[in-house]
Amino acid sequence: HFAERHSLFITIALGEVLVAIGVNSAERTDMSALGVGALIAASAVACSLWWAYFAYIPEVFEHALEAASPTERGRVARDVGSFIHFPLVCGIIVFAVLAEHVVHSPRKHFDTAEQVLLAGAAVLLIGGFMAIQWRLSRTVSTVRLTGLASILLLAVVSGVVPGLVSMVCLAVILGTTAKMSAQRFATSPMAAALQKTNPNDSRTSTD
Repeated sequence: HFAERHSLFITIALGEVLVAIGVNSAERTDMSALGVGALIAASAVACSLWWAYFAYIPEVFEHALEAASPTERGRVARDVGSFIHFPLVCGIIVFAVLAEHVVHSPRKHFDTAEQVLLAGAAVLLIGGFMAIQWRLSRTVSTVRLTGLASILLLAVVSGVVPGLVSMVCLAVILGTTAKMSAQRFATSPMAAALQKTNPNDSRTSTD
């Protein structure tokens, strides 16, 4: 249940994002159409992050623990469970702060601090996903690299466009990255290995 417990940490963190933006919205009596749009966009980002993680990472993590030798199992649990999941949770928290700002002021351009928050969240989240992939399979995802570069570019541009636009672009980038990563994983050797061990799991099916 080790991998499952770490998945719960991610679920709780993502839930806190929805709570944060929901409370922010509920406290406002003058919510505009742009504010509603920002709320929807921030929720879409949270859903994209959920998809990026739960599409296959928990199953791969669990499979790696089961396949490892007793000595190596401890190292995998330490590296992926402790070292890498911590920045993932931190990245989600950073995004929650940014989302609150956008929902509160959807017309406002990002200031320097908010640009740093966006770039930092991208590095922590996408970098964390890439670190998990590297630790478990010694491969690098060009899809995630492209997604990370796109968000870093967005962080620069966000200083001259409304926050709502930046949040929508972030949702599109993360959603596209999650979809393409899941599609590539479905045809990977790891997916085939998981399908053999869990033949009834449709998430790892390559049919």
